[in-house]
Amino acid sequence: MDEDAIICRILEGQTGLYRLLVNQYAEPTLSVIGRIVPIQEDAEDVLQDTFVAAYQSLASFDKEKASFKTWLMNIACHTALKRVQRAADVDFVSIEEEVYVPVSDEEVDEMLDDDTPNRVELLGEAVRQLAPDDQCLLNLYYYDDMRLRDIATVMARAESYLRSRLQWIRKKLCHTIKTLENNESK
Repeated sequence: MDEDAIICRILEGQTGLYRLLVNQYAEPTLSVIGRIVPIQEDAEDVLQDTFVAAYQSLASFDKEKASFKTWLMNIACHTALKRVQRAADVDFVSIEEEVYVPVSDEEVDEMLDDDTPNRVELLGEAVRQLAPDDQCLLNLYYYDDMRLRDIATVMARAESYLRSRLQWIRKKLCHTIKTLENNESK
């Protein structure tokens, strides 16, 4: 039975079929949530909240606007971001608040492509310092290989904005890694 048929039957009252969607999407959805909400138990709670919210809103799903997976990831990202923002005891860095020395795209590529253990560790630290929305964008684009068009749907942003935002985030990561390296050498 295809996904559209399952959704139609659920909406017609065969609610037990919802477990098929949960089984199909639980793992990839938890993967996305887990990169936003780092504590496993919290991520699992967000996963459950996501599937409850999706079930309650299933009648509003429109396959003409997005695939079910994209629609579900929208709910998952927003639910995870709300959880992180409520619990945040960390000040996240806002890209707009900082002034950057111009960094060439080549320098950014070179720095972010460096997979030496120290650089990978610094990149992880730099990503953790980003705002949750920016972390979400990076995760969807680089780890989940989502197309910008789908990410735009998930994050309710214009595709052009996200493309530009990814450029800024990459430069921010480069800048943060340089700062962290300078702090290490002191």
